[in-house]
Amino acid sequence: MDAEKLQAWINLRRADAGVTQEAIAAALGLSQAQVSRILSGAAVLTFQTYLQLSSVIGFDPVEGIRFVISHHNTDPEILN
Repeated sequence: MDAEKLQAWINLRRADAGVTQEAIAAALGLSQAQVSRILSGAAVLTFQTYLQLSSVIGFDPVEGIRFVISHHNTDPEILN
C-alpha cells in the first residue's frame, strides 16, 4: 500500500511539472515502456530509481517519503 501511495504522489509531481514518460525514459536511459511499468506499479521502484526520478521531475525526494509516512495506515483516499 505504501508503494502505491508513493507512486501516486510521484505521478502527481510529474503531471504538475509537465514531464512526460518519454522525457524520463531519455534521461534515465530506459524505454518509455519501462518507465510506464515503474510509474504504474507493475515494476519495482528501487530507491536509486526514486532518486533519479526526483532529479528528472524536480521534486525533493524527502517530501515523497514524508508523504508516505504521514499517510501510513490511513484512509486509502490518499490524494484527497
